[in-house]
Amino acid sequence: MYETLELLTYEVIAITGSTRASQAPFSVQVVSTLMSALAKLSSRCQDLIPRAILCLTKVSKQHSNDIVDPIDQEILLNKAHELINLLKIPNFASVILNPSPSLETDRVHEDGASLASILRTTHRLAAPSV
Repeated sequence: MYETLELLTYEVIAITGSTRASQAPFSVQVVSTLMSALAKLSSRCQDLIPRAILCLTKVSKQHSNDIVDPIDQEILLNKAHELINLLKIPNFASVILNPSPSLETDRVHEDGASLASILRTTHRLAAPSV
């Protein structure tokens, strides 16, 4: 499955990189979804993390040089950099990208194990002076 998503991502960025923003057959949402799917799959199988980082790097380089709408370009670059930085810390990536099924209930925003709480705690650990 990972190889298929990776190939599809490369094909989509090749097509969107060679056409004008108004004529692009794929939206930014498609590319963003593919990047997220690659990151999720690679966080579950950590052997795939280097390949995912390479793919996300290629996506960001492709969209930093092409003729995509500047707002869409910024969205894709930010998403790619966030996912790359997250994948560089595999333990956090697996927690953030693959939450346990119990977190997908109504209590996601209420308890201390929610994604928002995990991100706040991680931020406090990484930047204690802020």
